[in-house]
Amino acid sequence: MTSTNSKPGARLHRFADATATVEELASRVIRAIAHDIATKGDATLVVSGGSTPVALFGRLSQADLDWSRVTITLADERWVPAD
Repeated sequence: MTSTNSKPGARLHRFADATATVEELASRVIRAIAHDIATKGDATLVVSGGSTPVALFGRLSQADLDWSRVTITLADERWVPAD
């Protein structure tokens, strides 16, 4: 992974391939969830729908976390009432 700052406050991270990207993102998400569980007793994970995050979800499913303490919900601009 390489990081560059293109604008103040912004960082661009470059990864060797998609697998490296998923591993780094999963590692960060797992650490954040574990931190919230340890400090607050629970955590919330807001995810997008579609196929883009499927690899991330697969990696997260292997994490040794107390998933009973994690609320997972959707953030999707396409979410509309069922009727």
